[in-house]
Amino acid sequence: MKKIYYFLLLIFPILFSCEDKETEDVSWTTLAPHLELKGANPIVVIKGAEFVDPGIYAEIYTSTGDTTKDAEYEVLGSVNPEVPGTYKLTYEVKNTEGVSFYINRTVSVVDYTGYDVFEIPTGSYTGLWTDRDNRILGTGIQIQKLTTGIYSVSDLIAGLYDQYAGYGPDLRGPGILIIDENGNLRTELGYSDGFLADITTENITFDPETNTLSYIVTIEGSYGWSYNVALKLE
Repeated sequence: MKKIYYFLLLIFPILFSCEDKETEDVSWTTLAPHLELKGANPIVVIKGAEFVDPGIYAEIYTSTGDTTKDAEYEVLGSVNPEVPGTYKLTYEVKNTEGVSFYINRTVSVVDYTGYDVFEIPTGSYTGLWTDRDNRILGTGIQIQKLTTGIYSVSDLIAGLYDQYAGYGPDLRGPGILIIDENGNLRTELGYSDGFLADITTENITFDPETNTLSYIVTIEGSYGWSYNVALKLE
């Protein structure tokens, strides 16, 4: 169920020396639209590949209870898929009173090389805490192939904080998985917005018989927490 938020805007008293008058305190409320990113965030683009912005979904509300679905929005910023770097896209939506509201997306253009030494199935994976009797941490964790030997992973932390602890998607740790020419696996660009920390991995293995990735994941920075986890194809 979507929540409708009201924002309180204030204008403070202004004194004019030429008049022995003072403006009254003025305030009013305005209805915030519902903004929702379509697709992943962040998005990883391999250098030279086409970038297609999935956009956002927006609903605008009126004080009489009417709703405008799939409302128009403006994209501020752009992505150059030929130039590696981190790009920020800002989506602007104005409510019926002309007040602007924003939601952001991060797009990383990367220049990595992968090899199809073996294939990792794309789709939904279940996160397991392997040093806690394979306790289920989360489901629906996505692994998608970006290009030869390179995959996106929606949560390297295997759902531990997003789903199992119940803190929500800000505590995910998305990243990319790369197969090198010798069949070794590594991750890059692992990061959690909620922790404001890099997410790193080590000792990554893939079992093709069970379609399971196993590894040690670490939340870096002041946390330094490490867990033995696995992602198993659902």
